[in-house]
Amino acid sequence: MTYNLSESEVGCVAHRQPVFISSLYRSSSTFVAAVLSCHPKYFAMSSAVKYLRFGFGKYCPIHEEENIQRLIEETHCRVNTRWDIQFETSLAKEIGIANGGGYAGFYDGIMTAIMHRYAEKELEWTEKIAVMWSGIPAFLNMFPKGKVLHIHRDPRSVMASYKKMTNEPGYAYLDTVFNFISSVQHINEYKKKFGDSRIMEIKSEDMAADPERVL
Repeated sequence: MTYNLSESEVGCVAHRQPVFISSLYRSSSTFVAAVLSCHPKYFAMSSAVKYLRFGFGKYCPIHEEENIQRLIEETHCRVNTRWDIQFETSLAKEIGIANGGGYAGFYDGIMTAIMHRYAEKELEWTEKIAVMWSGIPAFLNMFPKGKVLHIHRDPRSVMASYKKMTNEPGYAYLDTVFNFISSVQHINEYKKKFGDSRIMEIKSEDMAADPERVL
């Protein structure tokens, strides 16, 4: 995924410490998001907002009032229709502007507005999106204190699980192998650029074998 966005369009929110949960599908990422949401410091969303997939880079130029309004209102419409999640669009816009605007500012604005509706206090937010590792550099650039948690699972197990639930025709489920290879290659590349302190890898099998230690 490549975007020709200026630094001002991308934006930067330096005071937040969000976590992005990345994985291939059928790899325990929903479980990890649920566990992290039990932590007293975090408010976790699982495959609901999907800002890096549906928002980031799609409303240029993002500094125009019309595009800001479209981004926030269309995000609200989608998460409300699909997941019955609501948030105050005016609050999301207010926070985004206070953050300095840009995609980072309104990303935090939307996630914080949702958190204000469903959490009892101000927390750090977490978003999980499967098959979105290409968005990791954008996430880490938008949030200098942000972290990424990438989950690996044996691709044979992923394929067996995905084959049972997918609606894709024929042998399309075999793409699992190539998606797994892509994830490993990208994560290795990103760790060289951003360092182990910002990107952590865990294995689904390790969580199953020793959940207390791994979690």
